[in-house]
Amino acid sequence: MATPSDPPTPRDGFRHSHTHCYEDATVQIAVDESLLKKSLHYFVTRFEGPWLEATADGVIRLRDITKQDFTLFLDVIYEPLSDMSFLRVPQAFALFFISEYFQAHEFRDAARAVLERRPKHWGNIRDFMEALSKHPSDKRFERLRAECVTFLISAMDTQCVQVLFYAEAYGFDELLADDFTYLWPHDAYHDPYFRMLSPGLQIRVFFDIVQAASKCTDECHCAGCPVLNSPALWSD
Repeated sequence: MATPSDPPTPRDGFRHSHTHCYEDATVQIAVDESLLKKSLHYFVTRFEGPWLEATADGVIRLRDITKQDFTLFLDVIYEPLSDMSFLRVPQAFALFFISEYFQAHEFRDAARAVLERRPKHWGNIRDFMEALSKHPSDKRFERLRAECVTFLISAMDTQCVQVLFYAEAYGFDELLADDFTYLWPHDAYHDPYFRMLSPGLQIRVFFDIVQAASKCTDECHCAGCPVLNSPALWSD
């Protein structure tokens, strides 16, 4: 529960809400009422509108909002919309949805822009995939998902089995399509991520290895041939 009662006295340099009071499972946060009303029409209606939440004691009860996300939201509304580069990927996703809850469309769109502009790399791709896996049918994230897929396809050249593991774990089924089996390495079983794949996907990878081996002969093995690299695998 966000509690704007007993707001801190505005002063030069006042930026963040630091007053928190824990009462059982309820979190009370003291916030400058004028800041909320100035920043968001949502709070104008909650403080002044004919809502039950707009009580005489100035308390607004917010359901399904965590203290962490609401505090993030308070921090961000002090920042210019053009400067949200400090947000980490999970924070930007959290800001997107809490801004939508408060009908703060400018902040929501700014959070999505941060996510779309952020370069995708091994240091953050799992954060992107985990967040997107929770909203697989949300068309607002189609561009973001496509950017992640583009990075992961490019990474298949050197980290293919890791990509398969992430794709399976986070529901990126397009990366498991037969169209990409030509990128699967013929020595995938040596990769530590191989044992983390589901049995079904392990069988698919092995079947691809067998098919590749069947095209080779004892006299001529293609580059990367599993028979050439691990003959014991195919011995009687």
